[in-house]
Amino acid sequence: MTARMAAQMVDALRAQMISGNGSGSEREDDPGTVETDGGQTVESNTTDTAAQEDTNGEIESSQQPDQNTEPSSRNERTESVGSQSNGDGKRSSPDTLLEQDKEPPQKKQKSAPEKEIEPFNPLKVGLPATFNLTKFAECRARKSKVSTTAIDSTLRAIQNSQTDPSKDGSQGLSMDVSIMGSGARFPGLAMLQTQEIVYPILDDPYVLGCIACTALLSNMYAVGVCEIDNILMKLSISQYMENAERDIAMPLMVKGFRDTARKAGTRITGGETVINPWCMIGGVATAVCTPSEYSVPDKCAVGDVLVLTKPLGTQIAINCYNWLKDPTMWQKVKMVVTEDDVKKSYSRAVSVMRRLNLGAAKLMHKYKAHAATSIGGFGVLGHAMALARCQKDEVSFVIHNLPVIAKMAIVAKARGQMFPLTQGLVCELSGGLLICLPREQAAAFCKEIENQEGSQAWIIGIVEKGDRMARIIDKPRVIEVPFKDKEGELW
Repeated sequence: MTARMAAQMVDALRAQMISGNGSGSEREDDPGTVETDGGQTVESNTTDTAAQEDTNGEIESSQQPDQNTEPSSRNERTESVGSQSNGDGKRSSPDTLLEQDKEPPQKKQKSAPEKEIEPFNPLKVGLPATFNLTKFAECRARKSKVSTTAIDSTLRAIQNSQTDPSKDGSQGLSMDVSIMGSGARFPGLAMLQTQEIVYPILDDPYVLGCIACTALLSNMYAVGVCEIDNILMKLSISQYMENAERDIAMPLMVKGFRDTARKAGTRITGGETVINPWCMIGGVATAVCTPSEYSVPDKCAVGDVLVLTKPLGTQIAINCYNWLKDPTMWQKVKMVVTEDDVKKSYSRAVSVMRRLNLGAAKLMHKYKAHAATSIGGFGVLGHAMALARCQKDEVSFVIHNLPVIAKMAIVAKARGQMFPLTQGLVCELSGGLLICLPREQAAAFCKEIENQEGSQAWIIGIVEKGDRMARIIDKPRVIEVPFKDKEGELW
């Protein structure tokens, strides 16, 4: 369900940013951008080969020291941020929490390097050369989110103690899924449901269908559900779309959604199709589970660490790609990024958004994850806030690392207030899982997911005693993903 609590917290942060920074001047009305009037500039970090090679087996091997910072001072800076006691009177930073694990990292087991995607050519599928799927959706990213005031007014009739996540996390409105356990008609079983709807953020209908299904399933994966029994698909056809365009684009969109469902081992058994001014696609996923197949995300404990399974920056990359067709917007970023960089970043963003979180969900059981949430439209901080709100213990999350698709951090810095990256408020679509793991399990989790899928996971923060809130440190370390660019390969 909609992360109402996350929306309220994010809106409050934005209000503070507005009052503290003025009205701002970066308010271009671009597809997929986050509308904000405040924010700090992004601290873009450069890579350092020596620091990279000197990781000595630590899981955060792709992190780099800050720009203009000598490698020898890296540990001094890390120890001063987010440190905690390790029980012997000494302080341990998040970077060195797993220092005892000195096992060398294993090589990736990729079957074949992932290549850049070809630009979508509407002529190849029988569409007009001028076809543009994104023009059928004015509501994108933050614009598609209903205001918290409107949500409160709408839900006032059903709000009670059971919908407050601080009273009952299994039924709270800030959960990724709705869990009906003890009240189910069949003892020993629970029914879990979730839903997701996305608007066109790119022009390729097939790829959009893949991304929409991936985003929907990620909500289930966030509670450890690996087998989804059924999907109902929701499809909205724009009333402004020509019949010839509709008859080609919409089947492609449905095919992408269906193919991804099949890849995940589930199926679509029905749904609904409507006419609307805007194009949309999404669905409802249902799973009937035993208690061992899912986990209520409310068990975070002091000393745990936070792991993120996909890099951030997907919306920034998509915007940059669209700006290649807009000379006015491209003029504002071409000094910091090349056209080739933008195309490769776009391919990486599509790869990230299409990647299922199924492998991470399976490993959550193996490594005894305490909680998780999927990252989406409220940004990493907004979803971290919603997850913290659900916890039984009085804990808070502190985020100190932000893995970002390569070249996108410097674009965010160049655009200033448009992309509040270091505040954790940049929208994502079909992002990774933010997983709370016991400290002693996190390194093995990250290594195994890289070995199995060829994709990294990062320790980005820690769990401290607190008031069920989440925050990002003032100057988080931005990690370029990938650390080193490879000719002809994405990662």
